Amino acid sequence: MIDLTLPQAFVSDFLNVFELIIIYRLVTGYLNRKIILVDFLASLVIICVPFLEGSLEFPLIMIHLWLFDRKHDRPQIIHNNIIAMCTIIVMISLTDLGDHYMYEIFLEGRKNISLLGWILPITDLILTVIVGILVILFIAPKVREVSIQILNPVLLWK
Repeated sequence: MIDLTLPQAFVSDFLNVFELIIIYRLVTGYLNRKIILVDFLASLVIICVPFLEGSLEFPLIMIHLWLFDRKHDRPQIIHNNIIAMCTIIVMISLTDLGDHYMYEIFLEGRKNISLLGWILPITDLILTVIVGILVILFIAPKVREVSIQILNPVLLWK
């Protein structure tokens, strides 16, 4: 278990949730200022709701993304839910791995982590920027191509 101060833990948890949603938006191509503001507020609500178990954040993220797609009546809502689940699995694995190694390298065994504890949220942010660039360059065009093919099926005999 990683011990952080309260502001560091809050910022780290908030960034994890907000970054997941932003990466999903980059993959699906639904990203503008209004959506970012709505996702920012939804991330704050998800983090500020007290839970006994921290892993309930991710079903709430899925519900938020599903409700957003449902409200805007997107035809590929099932396809987007699968993308959201894959995005959450990959990003949580990467951020947990990054947090683990940064904690072991810089924080383990230290008594005063008030300044060094900010390494974890900064690492998550840098990791998300790198993944976001890779998503924009490589993954998003392929996902859009598949989404178009799903919406416009080719007849079997052609």
